[in-house]
Amino acid sequence: MTKILSIDTCLNSCSVAIHEEGKLIGESFLDVGLTHSETLVPMVQFLLNSAGMTVNDIDVLGVTSGPGSFTGLRIGMATVKGLAFASDIPCVTISSLHALALGAACLDGIVCPCIDARNNQIYNAVFKAHGGKIERIVKNRAINIDDFVDKVGEYEDKIIFIGDGAQMCYNNAIKIFNKDNMLYFSEEFSRIRAGKIGGEIFKRYKSGIKYSYEEIVPEYIKLSQAERMLKSKDGDKI
Repeated sequence: MTKILSIDTCLNSCSVAIHEEGKLIGESFLDVGLTHSETLVPMVQFLLNSAGMTVNDIDVLGVTSGPGSFTGLRIGMATVKGLAFASDIPCVTISSLHALALGAACLDGIVCPCIDARNNQIYNAVFKAHGGKIERIVKNRAINIDDFVDKVGEYEDKIIFIGDGAQMCYNNAIKIFNKDNMLYFSEEFSRIRAGKIGGEIFKRYKSGIKYSYEEIVPEYIKLSQAERMLKSKDGDKI
């Protein structure tokens, strides 16, 4: 029985889950304003203890690879790397945008996960949801909200905006297109739940997708503000 420990720290919330053969057996979720460095390791230990397991019982480590909070990504990735190195456990990654879309797989239509990337930009991808499954249409990207809205208006199917940048995109889109096929889901769908991603991690692992702790890296998509400022000082065009 393949046991999977999945971790997400991409956004404001922190989530940990244990799956067995793709079935959820336990999940811990917090969104209380504390930093992930304060909450993640105690959450992992609590969940393992509650399930009567140790890290040595885990067969696969799953982690969201981004995009999202630069600090959050580094904390989650570093924790998984440490666990994988110490116990020689293979890793499987999933993007935060795919993870968000999984939470809306029960809805039929075009699913647009939108993560606020600041400066009138979002991290975004586009998926088609039908029958509890999702299919990627557009790869992960950082895109100006106005440009995204222009593109999303081309879809005739029901359009579902989710994520912490969803309301901004929905408000802009509805002003321009005024279509009744556009829906905005906030609270329930704006948070990534580790309990939702374990099934996908299991499928990827069974298909032969797995990495060592050295191979997994965060998916930032764009440079951090500090890195952009440094490049600007060096005279590079950004």
